[in-house]
Amino acid sequence: MQKKGVFLIRESMNFPGEYTLCVQMVDKIEHYHITYHDNKLTIDKETLFNNLVELIQHYKWKANGLCTNLIQQLENTGRLEYCVSQKEFEQHGWSIAATDIELSDLIGSGDFAGVYKAEYKPTKMTVAVKKLKQESEVTRFLVEAAIMTQLQHPNLVELIGVVVGVSNINIVIEYMANGSLVEYLRTRGRMVITSKNQISFASDTCRGMTYMESKHLIHRDLAARNVLINKEGVAKAGDFPTFHLVLKGARIPIKDARPQVKLIQRNGKCNPFETWYG
Repeated sequence: MQKKGVFLIRESMNFPGEYTLCVQMVDKIEHYHITYHDNKLTIDKETLFNNLVELIQHYKWKANGLCTNLIQQLENTGRLEYCVSQKEFEQHGWSIAATDIELSDLIGSGDFAGVYKAEYKPTKMTVAVKKLKQESEVTRFLVEAAIMTQLQHPNLVELIGVVVGVSNINIVIEYMANGSLVEYLRTRGRMVITSKNQISFASDTCRGMTYMESKHLIHRDLAARNVLINKEGVAKAGDFPTFHLVLKGARIPIKDARPQVKLIQRNGKCNPFETWYG
């Protein structure tokens, strides 16, 4: 556990161009929204700063409304650190009550989460629910959900909301009736899947990736198992646990890793690399 007063500042997940200040208390982390007011940075809209350096120096001197004064910046240990507030999902309308979800069949399972077909009771809508398996992956799970709140495109699986409870965190997404592209192809074969269908699936996926690139995001695990097909036959990219940035030392599915991913693990960024031949 970090010491009281340790802090970091990150870009806001919900307000692009603004920031979130994360401050460690004894047993929890407090989050503060840093916004712009009269072209200056502020937390309380009263004390204004020209830049983040001035803001940090001020709150190092005194708390001035924060839970504690800022003492030490979080040390960069060589791996990516994420800081996501569970409260932000509720504040921005993404929170769903656990009682509003009725689970039914298990339709998929991975290393970190199981996926269930479910009903969102208030609207009687069929949805899919990703249930976290390992508590150690809570932050990873929340980061996936937080970034999905910023993605709205016909060829990306849509986030419906997030269930954040005392003992469970679930991501609620749109239900893709025809499952993954890999299973869709395997169960139908070339006699059913026409060249027109294949081109349509590829075009749909490319449109989704083009949109993500416009948001400065990349998927990094764009295998057929992570492209899903809805009832109308539209392909949508989903399952985003490795997108945005590859964590140093993180496990990547080697079978589907593009050659450029190996370069990233050694040398940092390499763009573009969603499309490859092999």
